[in-house]
Amino acid sequence: MITKLMLGSVVVIGAVAAAIVASGGNVPAWAVAQSVLPVLGILAGVLFAGPGPGAIAEVFRARKGLSQRRVWAAQVTVDLAQRVLFLAGTAGFLIQFVYMMKSLEDRAALWPNLALALAPALAALVIHTMLILPLRHVLCDAGSQGDGAPSSAEALPDNRLETRPWSAWRFVPGTFLTIASLIAFGPAAVLSGLFVDIGSFIVAVFVPIGVLLAAVLPGSFRSGIKALRARDTSRNDLIAVQRSFSLLAKAVSHAAMIGAATGFVFLIKDWLNIMRYGPTLALALISVFWCVVILLLVVIPLEAEAERRYKQA
Repeated sequence: MITKLMLGSVVVIGAVAAAIVASGGNVPAWAVAQSVLPVLGILAGVLFAGPGPGAIAEVFRARKGLSQRRVWAAQVTVDLAQRVLFLAGTAGFLIQFVYMMKSLEDRAALWPNLALALAPALAALVIHTMLILPLRHVLCDAGSQGDGAPSSAEALPDNRLETRPWSAWRFVPGTFLTIASLIAFGPAAVLSGLFVDIGSFIVAVFVPIGVLLAAVLPGSFRSGIKALRARDTSRNDLIAVQRSFSLLAKAVSHAAMIGAATGFVFLIKDWLNIMRYGPTLALALISVFWCVVILLLVVIPLEAEAERRYKQA
């Protein structure tokens, strides 16, 4: 399977490169590296922090006759990879685009910088095409051929399933890899303090906190982490954890929408006041950026791990 994926990837990359050459375009090697490597780094970091290397290997071991629960668990990992690619492309665009907006006085650099901002999204799309689409099809094939029955080693009494527990020891290095990859999109932009904006922080942090205060019982996330770290966890505990992190993911996503909408509304309101362009655009774009960072670093790795283990059960 890995050989076929590599062969298909070479064909897809070759097609994109040939199209660029045939159109008369050229791409510097540093621009390709600055767009592709951070996307791959974020993908690897989040997958390592959440499901872990064992779950990643399970995706590539998919074959006909695999039990349904293992196929479902592998599909959760692939779904997570798809979400990560979307968020990585979004983060890369926001970093480069905000930096471009700060440097508008250099009109000659406007269009090259805009192209550089769009490049991470293109890289994420190509990676999705050559990896996620084939893997999803293979898993669907394996699921349709599987008997759906757990083996004797998988079946445990008392509504419990013994699985490899989630570990903070892999969460920490995975998170650092994700952070380093985000910085690699634009070190000058990220490390300059350009994304330090109080209004954006308030929206990205306190909107999800408000949702959780209204909907989640105290201690739910603490007990959820404990359940993920336990080898023998009940299905009911796992689904409760998954629901909690799913709510947090939705809350952070809504915070991004609220920040973007608020900034855009006030941009329109103060359209004739050129001094208001910077603050309103910062609220609209930087709040989305920090919500994307929160999703990548904390929320979706743990949500996917809880869902994957529940599917195994």
